[in-house]
Amino acid sequence: MFMYACVISGWYKETFDLVVSGPNLGRNSSTIYTLASGTVGAAMEAALCGYRAIALSFSFYSMNFEGEKSKNACEMASRVLQHLVAKNAWPDHGLFNVNVPLVDYACPVHLTRLDKTTCGSLFRPVSDPHSSSEKESSHKLLGIFSRQTPPPTPTMFKFAPAYATLPNTSPESGTDTWAIDHHYISVTPMVAAFGYPEKSVDYELETLNKL
Repeated sequence: MFMYACVISGWYKETFDLVVSGPNLGRNSSTIYTLASGTVGAAMEAALCGYRAIALSFSFYSMNFEGEKSKNACEMASRVLQHLVAKNAWPDHGLFNVNVPLVDYACPVHLTRLDKTTCGSLFRPVSDPHSSSEKESSHKLLGIFSRQTPPPTPTMFKFAPAYATLPNTSPESGTDTWAIDHHYISVTPMVAAFGYPEKSVDYELETLNKL
């Protein structure tokens, strides 16, 4: 939401040739990451406002990504972005979602499509919601300070995506997830709109008109 707000507020003072959102530390690939991404959301807003836009993310494979890895990722990203700007073949009402590996060697660039997958719950109950520390913190959050009536114990949740529930299959060749898993640079053209199902289904809605 913060990055989205930055894009909106920027229109009132300046005009732009290009909006680059990011770089985000961490991949923004496949439906489970991209559709919840503030980085991609800011670029989407720029596209909706008629600007050329790129969402840039750095995918990392270990917690050691300083020094040469960061420098190399920035240089690779710069080359890709400059190429896209020079080519100037933007999708209609769209943007590019670019994922660059945080590595210290050259990576090939691939034009990709969005990997479609799902995930489980993004939250889970805390391990011991009835502990005294959990009660105290939750009561403060809820503004409950009465000493006369024991407050009810709320159910507390923490952000803990269930990545283990993801399908244990290899991503399809040509998808953004496939590219990142192979340490490739992924360039995914996207449109700032909800997509349509690929399969044509007869929902027989005309039968409702006979009621």
